[in-house]
Amino acid sequence: MKKWILLLALLITVRAVLPQIILKRLNHYLANFSPTHYIHMQDLDLSILRMLYEFQQIEMRFKNSAKNYLEIREVKVSLAWREILKGRVLMDAVVDGAHIFLSDKSMQTAKKDPNQTKDDARNVSKKLFPVKIERLMIRQSSFQYVANNRTLKVDPLEGELTNIIPLDRTTGGLQSVSQFKLKGIFPPSEATMSMDGNARFFKDPIDWSAKLIVKNFDLPSANGILFNIPFSFQSGRLDLFAEVKRENGNLKGYLKPFLNDVDIVGNEKDFKSGKHFFYEILSAVGNFVFKDSDTNTLASKIYFYKSRNDKEIQIDKDGAISSAYQHGFKKPLRPKLSEEIHLK
Repeated sequence: MKKWILLLALLITVRAVLPQIILKRLNHYLANFSPTHYIHMQDLDLSILRMLYEFQQIEMRFKNSAKNYLEIREVKVSLAWREILKGRVLMDAVVDGAHIFLSDKSMQTAKKDPNQTKDDARNVSKKLFPVKIERLMIRQSSFQYVANNRTLKVDPLEGELTNIIPLDRTTGGLQSVSQFKLKGIFPPSEATMSMDGNARFFKDPIDWSAKLIVKNFDLPSANGILFNIPFSFQSGRLDLFAEVKRENGNLKGYLKPFLNDVDIVGNEKDFKSGKHFFYEILSAVGNFVFKDSDTNTLASKIYFYKSRNDKEIQIDKDGAISSAYQHGFKKPLRPKLSEEIHLK
């Protein structure tokens, strides 16, 4: 009887002490694993019987900055029991409360050495997830980007990545690809964003395809953030439908934007040269000529492509102008995905 009591006491002691030992060693590694990135977590919890562990209150920042670019409330990693029946030992990960804070300055820092960033991500992933992840879920999260003293936010943001380690990597179809989904809302306008797609992570470079739908996006909220144009949107809403894929190193896709009740005539303060005045007149003419009178929308279908040997993305400008003309005068474009871009 005493032996069982001693064994139980030992297990309780190990259960209480082991997480703190692991946490201390992990934080030491995370503080020094990269010349650029610093990571720290407040707590770690283990459940041997339930075959899971949890990271809590994670903070990530660049070492040359005092501001975090990522904060995560909790990451729960558990055994994917369904995979045991397939003869595989894999894990599921649930990220709860991930908040991303990016800016034009932080993006410049990340782009200085992209290869180092990839190596850092690969190394820290192996350290935190020694058993490979088969499914990843993101819940109650958000994204914030700041540029030119303006802020673009997606909140809430949720997503899912499944079949990360496919059973079959030789044949086509859903058995050989991973699936991902992402959805969010742009406050305060309550515009919606949804994306879904497929990927073959085992290929180098990765093959992937994605479908994107944005509805009721407030265009003035993106002035100075998303659009590098010499005038500002004064009013208007954007519905966007897009499909894109990269396969065997070749990129192709299209954008189908619908501008609703848009006014793109800038204020007097936007004029800095005669060139700006030219853009102002051109935008006003386009607003008058290409707008569909029945729906009060400007729309176009813009194809783009980039082969593995091209340095820049090629845009079918003639086709874009032609489709805008067709929308305004002949056959309006339909506000939906064309369902024409797929992985083979």
